Amino acid sequence: MKLLQILLLFTIVLVIAAAGLFYMPKRTEAEPLTKPAAVPMCVRDLNVFYVKEYEALGGGIYMYGNSGYLLYRPVESIDFTNYERFTDKFNSMIEVMSDVDFFAYYIPTSGAVDFSRLPIHDDYYTFIQSHLHVKEMKRLDMNSFSDYKKYFYKTDHHWSYQGSYQGYVDILGMLKPEAEVLKPLDLNCFDNLQSLGSNARQSGSNMTENFCAYEFERNPNVTVRINDIESTYGNEEAYRLKMYDEALGVSHYGIYYGGDDGKLVFTNPDQEGNLLVIGTSFDNAIVKLLAESFNQVHVIDMRYYEDDMQMPLDLEAYMKENSINQCLLVGDNWFYKLAGE
Repeated sequence: MKLLQILLLFTIVLVIAAAGLFYMPKRTEAEPLTKPAAVPMCVRDLNVFYVKEYEALGGGIYMYGNSGYLLYRPVESIDFTNYERFTDKFNSMIEVMSDVDFFAYYIPTSGAVDFSRLPIHDDYYTFIQSHLHVKEMKRLDMNSFSDYKKYFYKTDHHWSYQGSYQGYVDILGMLKPEAEVLKPLDLNCFDNLQSLGSNARQSGSNMTENFCAYEFERNPNVTVRINDIESTYGNEEAYRLKMYDEALGVSHYGIYYGGDDGKLVFTNPDQEGNLLVIGTSFDNAIVKLLAESFNQVHVIDMRYYEDDMQMPLDLEAYMKENSINQCLLVGDNWFYKLAGE
């Protein structure tokens, strides 16, 4: 009898132990059935996605996750000394040049925005916008990596045909809202061109991409002088006729839209108003479009003006001599820094 009691007790213990092995508590919303690996996760606009990592390639260029995009990466801390010099310098000019309306357009690039921090923010724009006393300031509406892919090249730091066109639309609406915005006639993609952008060249990468650009109807009466010499700016017509260099490493952005010159002056006898654009290579893609809506568009690149023109640049005197009534500052965070050095 005693032996039967012992066997019964042993059987009960085995049954309880077996039940414990196969028991699974009810899963709660806070505890998923399968937890992901230790990867940071962010939620934005009800879309869940994982934060990608920056992989250093060399030359200060990074690959962003497996996106195929070559980017700069923002510095950990920012010295705003030169940005403050820039804003102080132009604020003084704005105060003196009361008959000129000053505007600014900011282009947020990968060197200013850290896509691994969400929601993304741009400390450069916040500083400039709060310190620069222009009549109006706008920025390219780039608020996510999806926006970046829409507006910028994969292998180059410049904005793409979509980004530069959006910039033109934003800027014209700010400067001359009554003016008619040019609509693209066509999109030309030069599939045989393997464009090796500036970021690829700088990193030593052999990544290439196709080069595409919008085609527009042009006013044949518009003329241009480059560094006071009658000329043409850019090679859009040559590209349309497939007259271009197919060699790897050619900077198609600069050749197609036009290069970095100290001074450009577009004249359109069919329009009114004189605009001065101060910027860098980002404005190469938009100044011909703006020239369709002004009597004159003067373009100054302060990096090259003195060497190209063999004279110092006096912006206040320049604006007075050329009857400038609107001045546009346009560029990325580096423009607003370099112009203050």
